[in-house]
Amino acid sequence: NNEWRLQHCVSHVCPQTNLYEDMYNLIHVDEKKWFELKKEGQKYILAGDEEAPIRKTKNKGHITKIMFLCAVARPRVVDRHGTEWGGKLGIWQVGDFVAAQ
Repeated sequence: NNEWRLQHCVSHVCPQTNLYEDMYNLIHVDEKKWFELKKEGQKYILAGDEEAPIRKTKNKGHITKIMFLCAVARPRVVDRHGTEWGGKLGIWQVGDFVAAQ
């Protein structure tokens, strides 16, 4: 693993100047974002006529989790008029909702 990381870093060095490339056209993808739908001790602010949500689980292992795939790039100015692009390409949910069998 360490050898692969070193090869990856060396692949971004420009051979003529021995400096790292600017990496302006790189897209970073991260798929390891887990979010739990409910956390222990989580509090809600409810309106006067709103009912409290049901938050029961048999144990901690049954809390529903959601995973997202995120893609971002370097923010930049897009055209000569100074229009800026924030760098966010997208965020997508990974997986499907299916009924238990």
